[in-house]
Amino acid sequence: MKKGWCVVDGGATRTLGSLVAVQNVIDRNTAETGDTKILKVDTERKPIFSFGNSSENQCMSTIELGVQAGVKEGKLTVHTLDAGSGPILLSVTPSALNMSLDRQNKASLQELLRARGEDPPRGWTKIELRQRLLELDPALGEAKAKEVHRTELQEWVCRINKARSKKAQLVELCTKELELNITGNETIPTLERWALQKAYLISTPMAEDVVGFGRHSALEYQNINLYHQDYREWVLRTDAEETGCDYRLRRLAQWLRANPVDKTEKEIRVKPKAAHQPKEKY
Repeated sequence: MKKGWCVVDGGATRTLGSLVAVQNVIDRNTAETGDTKILKVDTERKPIFSFGNSSENQCMSTIELGVQAGVKEGKLTVHTLDAGSGPILLSVTPSALNMSLDRQNKASLQELLRARGEDPPRGWTKIELRQRLLELDPALGEAKAKEVHRTELQEWVCRINKARSKKAQLVELCTKELELNITGNETIPTLERWALQKAYLISTPMAEDVVGFGRHSALEYQNINLYHQDYREWVLRTDAEETGCDYRLRRLAQWLRANPVDKTEKEIRVKPKAAHQPKEKY
């Protein structure tokens, strides 16, 4: 830290550092370049941060430091704390690192949406959060294949997400295309939930569809067959023995019965590109 280094924190939403750590960076800049590289000090911008131990601290100020990557000049915004002497925690995002959204947890996806001016419903799954991010910022998917094959369900999720911006559009989608009986007095979250349930019901289950619930929610159906035999058996047994199962579990069970493990393995070996092409999960 005394050498001006920071800690990359992939879970941080903003860059935060103690005054001690910031001063070390300034001292290092001065010693090496003769310039502190302080671009701006904003004493009015003092956000409050919550920490893992349930404590809260308000920043003293927000500063902008000049940085350089190769020949490119830039700036780093740091919120300063006068408590403690920890290092600067450098916030990074998937867009900055060109990382796949598939690797982000639900909280990270929600924060990425909020950073883009969206307030995602608490009930949205990771699939729905990822899809909305790609709609708002297509650059997040640039690392993906140029031609993305979407399953029927993924197409429906995409259309529902687009329609939710205006209730009238969502109502029209629900009544005319999904043939749902509604009064028009329902809230947008309620309409979204009903629309998604109907989409799960009417779309054909595909190997590239995502589980969408439980501990393997981010995995594709075909991954359950290939790598999670115990979970596969549990899904089939639960569907057969219990009434009132989650609609997503029933849909997964339907696909698993129609696609025995040996069949899936054979398809993966014969057509590896086809099986792995649709890596975007919605």
